[in-house]
Amino acid sequence: MLFCGSLDDENVNKRLRSQLNNFFAYPTRLFIGRDGKVQAINSGFKGPGTGEEYQAQIREFHELAEKLVK
Repeated sequence: MLFCGSLDDENVNKRLRSQLNNFFAYPTRLFIGRDGKVQAINSGFKGPGTGEEYQAQIREFHELAEKLVK
């Protein structure tokens, strides 16, 4: 799911509140399993400048995605 727009309460309530509680950051990634249920939620982003934290986040996302598509 891709959500664009402002984080002001009116916009979030109108577009997301019925689908996602506690939405508060860009980007927010939803990892959805084959059963259609949310398996993990991750908010924020660690950029390349964070070094090993960035690499660890990439590994975590790849491992989770591989698990979900099996």
